[in-house]
Formats: sequence, C-alpha cells, structure tokens
Amino acid sequence: MVMMAHWARARVIAVDIAADKFDACRDAGADAVVDASAGNVAEALLELTGGAGVDAAVDFVSATSTLEAGAAALGPRGRLVTLGGAGQPFQASSMAMLNKELDLLGSRYVTRREIIDCLELAARGEIWPIVTDIRTLEEAEAVHERVEKGEVIGRAALRID
Repeated sequence: MVMMAHWARARVIAVDIAADKFDACRDAGADAVVDASAGNVAEALLELTGGAGVDAAVDFVSATSTLEAGAAALGPRGRLVTLGGAGQPFQASSMAMLNKELDLLGSRYVTRREIIDCLELAARGEIWPIVTDIRTLEEAEAVHERVEKGEVIGRAALRID
C-alpha cells in the first residue's frame, strides 16, 4: 500500500509498531514513519500534517486502537478504510464525522480491472512485490504464525516443489 500511494504521488506516512519495518517502509516510498508502539499515533499524524489531518488512513490491522487512531487523525473529508485484520469494534466521534464529512469504510476485495491494472504496473516495473519470507508448503503453518505476529516485513510466499 505504501508503494501504491507513493506511485500515486501522495505524501505517505507509514505507521507500525515494529521498528525493524521502518526502513522497508521508507524504501517503498514512505515520506515519514510513525512508531505506534510509542502511543499517540493520532497526535503524531496531526503533527506531521501541521494539524490538518490525513486525507486517508488505510488500516490493515483493524484493532480498536488502530481504527480509533486512524479516525481521529482524519482531516476534512478524510477517509478511513479498513482492509482486514482483527475486525474489532471501535468508537468514532459522530460530531467529527458530521463536521468533517468523514468516510469510514470497509473493503475486502478488488475488481478484476484493478488486479489487471496492478499487474500492468508491476510488469512496467513501477511497483514490485516485496517478498521477504519464502518457505516450503510444509512450513505454511509456521509462516502464517509469523504473519499473524507481524514478524514478516513484506510478504510471505510458499514455494511448491
């Protein structure tokens, strides 16, 4: 997502709790990173945007704390999109939603056209997959556990021999 947002010429701020992922985020195009393990994510995002808030927050974790921080960091007409993860309930300010005209959305899939467009970008070398963990099919359960723990920096792939 960082790479796609950078490709679209957005200012990209990556947020994570694992400091070992910050360099990968910068390499993928992040202009800044926020260490979520320090807390105060919304405040850090507001500071990085000069108080204006972010235009979009894309949440892959969907934990209560990440969703609430994303919603709180939105600027006027901002959009929070959750794409999976824990799917936990969270609270958002209805007053902020009204006053700022916020969108809080969920998304699970992409269209066929979007997949083709992404594959074309990859074929042209404008974006590329970041695969940092390749395992055998027999190691699928172990690699899944690493993904769930947030220990994989890019993507994990299974090699079928």
